[in-house]
Amino acid sequence: MRCREACIAIFTSILMCLWSVSAFGQLSSIELSTRISGQAVTESLSVLKSGDSITADEAFEGLAKEGKSGSYYYGFVQNYIWIGLSLHNKDENTAWIIEIRNPNINFIEFYGRSYSDSLKLQTSTGRAAPMSSRNIRHTNFAFPIEVAAGETADVLFMLDKRRSSLQYPVSIWSEKEFYQRQQLNYAYYGLYFGAFIFVALISVIAYLVSFYTKILWYLLYMLSVGAFVFVDSGLAQKYLYPDSYTIGGHARIGISYVMLITLNLFVTSYFSTKALFTSIHRVIKVCSVVVASLAAFHLLFTGLAIQNATAMIFTLYSAILCSFGAAIIVAVRYYTVDKYSSLLFAGAFSFIFVAGILFICTEFGLLRLPSLLFTPIQIGSLFEIVFLSSGIVWQIRLAKKDHAKLVGKINRLENENLRAYIRGSEKERERVAMELHDEIGSRLSQISRNTASASSEPIDTQTEIQAVVQKVRLLSHKLSPFGLSVHGLTAALDQVVRQTNESSSVVYSFQAIDMPDDLPDDKAIQIFRIVQESIQNIEKHSKAKKAEIQLIRLDDEIVVTIEDDGVGILPEKNKSKGIGLYNIEKRVAYIGGRLSVTSQPGNGVEIMVTMPLTS
Repeated sequence: MRCREACIAIFTSILMCLWSVSAFGQLSSIELSTRISGQAVTESLSVLKSGDSITADEAFEGLAKEGKSGSYYYGFVQNYIWIGLSLHNKDENTAWIIEIRNPNINFIEFYGRSYSDSLKLQTSTGRAAPMSSRNIRHTNFAFPIEVAAGETADVLFMLDKRRSSLQYPVSIWSEKEFYQRQQLNYAYYGLYFGAFIFVALISVIAYLVSFYTKILWYLLYMLSVGAFVFVDSGLAQKYLYPDSYTIGGHARIGISYVMLITLNLFVTSYFSTKALFTSIHRVIKVCSVVVASLAAFHLLFTGLAIQNATAMIFTLYSAILCSFGAAIIVAVRYYTVDKYSSLLFAGAFSFIFVAGILFICTEFGLLRLPSLLFTPIQIGSLFEIVFLSSGIVWQIRLAKKDHAKLVGKINRLENENLRAYIRGSEKERERVAMELHDEIGSRLSQISRNTASASSEPIDTQTEIQAVVQKVRLLSHKLSPFGLSVHGLTAALDQVVRQTNESSSVVYSFQAIDMPDDLPDDKAIQIFRIVQESIQNIEKHSKAKKAEIQLIRLDDEIVVTIEDDGVGILPEKNKSKGIGLYNIEKRVAYIGGRLSVTSQPGNGVEIMVTMPLTS
């Protein structure tokens, strides 16, 4: 009886061994040779997912029994991913390197064995581990393996990028070709980031020459794009924080927040979206608020953000596409203002928009792209920066050219305008002198006689003097603003703003964009008076800290906006128009314009006047 039981046990063990050998043979096999070196072998992998952490032997058994093949589990994953293959060496070379071309995998465990050995952990590394944990200091993950000629070895990898997107393009190299390719890749990276540095220097010079805020935002956006690519390629972890466990995981998403916010600031400032494209401006503003909220949540509740990484990444991707889509629309609509700049900027934003769609499709596993040194985002970013920089340089060139023309025109017309001004002022002096002599002079004479004559009827001398003062004040208000006829509306308003800033607690800013030089005098005077009246209202009633005044030419119209951050129009005063607002309304009607007044208590007042250039 005991002999029978022993025979059954031996027979069962033999069957288990045979089944194990059969299962072992089901793992994907690759022949190592000169031909395979440098080739992608992702589609030849055996792939398995596990909800819990399992042993390497259990994973190997699962791969042999029910493993999928290739890039089956690309996309967002909530599990551990195991990949494995058998390597049969038919080459004299025994030193091989397996490269996983994704530097953003959090954790990787590498197991290896020959037929005569058991699976052993060779390396435990990842983005969330220091660079010293890697067998080879490389931007991607590279694992050396020795396979004797004619021998076979198994390799097994555990990839952990749960709650995020995972791609695992795998290539096999001979050791010699790997290091040769590595040096060539670093040369390509040098050229790539050299272009970024060159453009950054141009942008710095452009900002120092012009001090335009829009160029500053562009510079910050470009630097954030370069920083993102530097982190995304794995170069940052190799050279900036090789011993960090945590920076790599947060740097990529943090720079994405900065990149998107600076992009929106650049678009809104460069294209004056608040004045020219109001509806799109609101969309961009909402995107910026969403991104800023994500960044704050990530910073304040890091653990919770990691647990809900999939939802946060999806929201961020939506904001990215929305922002770049809005930027493309703005650039296209800017065609009526500047055709060449519109084409350059629309092309730039289109490059990164298409690259972003490709990137998101690969993130969700909807698209398989060939494994290249540069990702679509990195390629699109480079083209975007080149096109944007070309647009910036073109704008600066046009600005300098227009400035030179303007200086020449001013020099040519200065004497003529001055002579005309002198002639007009002489005539005005004669008229004022006549009124002073005929009316004010006679009334002052009458006051003098009444004062000197005791027999005359008593006259209220103070009343007469006040009447004279009032008459002088009315005469002064009838005179044209000084400098308006000579230097034009823009210079005159700039002077008013500067003079007001010298004595006011409110900080005024003034900007004029594409204003025509040949604005009719009657329209220029009325615009001047509207702005002047608005400043007086701000000084008297607003209690504001800041106020902005803008003049913008848009096609055949001029748009004037005056905005403050004061108390706004109070409800009890909103029922009836004040004298200042009434005067503004009359002046707008006189020049055939449209008036819009927007105010809420505590949120200031915004006055927008739209005036046609033609009668």
